[in-house]
Amino acid sequence: MELFNREAYFESHEVMESLWLSVPKEDRYRDLYKGVIQAAASILLKRKQIDGAAVRLARSSLGYLTGYLGDAFEIDAVRLTDDLKAWIGQGLRVDTQIRICCSV
Repeated sequence: MELFNREAYFESHEVMESLWLSVPKEDRYRDLYKGVIQAAASILLKRKQIDGAAVRLARSSLGYLTGYLGDAFEIDAVRLTDDLKAWIGQGLRVDTQIRICCSV
């Protein structure tokens, strides 16, 4: 989570993807991990100026995050969801802060 908050989105994506691949398909947090992975990937796409794909992936991420109302493993899904919605609503502004948890 610290990697995501420090805007190390590639590294965050890689760590979360390793976790996601290691958990059983029936794990209740699997979709949460996938939502975080997609959020990081959408930001990376924006940095590469691939805006259409960034928006699609950010929206897909929201679909995976919506089932999680509280904190899980230091992931504040509500905050991340709110930040992603604001980012999409502002046209993917590069100065919009997207955070996964409250610290850092």
